[in-house]
Amino acid sequence: MRSKNSKIIILGNKNINEADKLLFVYSKEFGKLKVVAKGARKLKSKFLGHTQTLTIAEANLYFGPKSIILTEIKTTQNSKKIRSNIKSTFSALQIAEITDKCVLEKQEIEGLFSLLEKTLNQLEKNSKTQLIVTSYTIKFLNLLGLIPNFKEIQTKLPEKYKKFFEYVKIQDFDKLMRIALNEQDENIIKDITKKLLELQSEKELKALKFNFSLIS
Repeated sequence: MRSKNSKIIILGNKNINEADKLLFVYSKEFGKLKVVAKGARKLKSKFLGHTQTLTIAEANLYFGPKSIILTEIKTTQNSKKIRSNIKSTFSALQIAEITDKCVLEKQEIEGLFSLLEKTLNQLEKNSKTQLIVTSYTIKFLNLLGLIPNFKEIQTKLPEKYKKFFEYVKIQDFDKLMRIALNEQDENIIKDITKKLLELQSEKELKALKFNFSLIS
């Protein structure tokens, strides 16, 4: 049993008991965690306004025998600009949901915290929300080791899409935001990314061989 300080990003939350919240967070130091914020729903709670999804914060966590308890929290970024725009809010929630569903409890992924921070910062300042979500998903799957090297596999995928996926893996967001996609290309890339996201293991990726029916 111990208390530890950690930088966290809140991926989601739900109400539990009469006044508490269960937070789903990604911690820079400890990976994905479930954290109980006791009394967070009370009007005079010290956690009020600090436990929303997408909040980035400095937190003190008490690792008890049965659960992890939030004892202190200080918001460092609350994503107000994102929440003021419907498209940005929806895109940010997509990113939070993707991350929460794909990362196991207590799983630590090197580089993920930084990627989440950079992605939210892009949503704060850039209107290309679909490109941001797609880029995040590709980078995220690459961190998980669940995306192939498109230069090495045999596929019906046109060369321009192969180059796009490989480019997104390695380039920073500022360069990616300069990419101009027409609606058709954007939809095809979105569908391919969705298929990749739905796969659960590297074996499934290899079995599929990327012969997507949506590609002629």
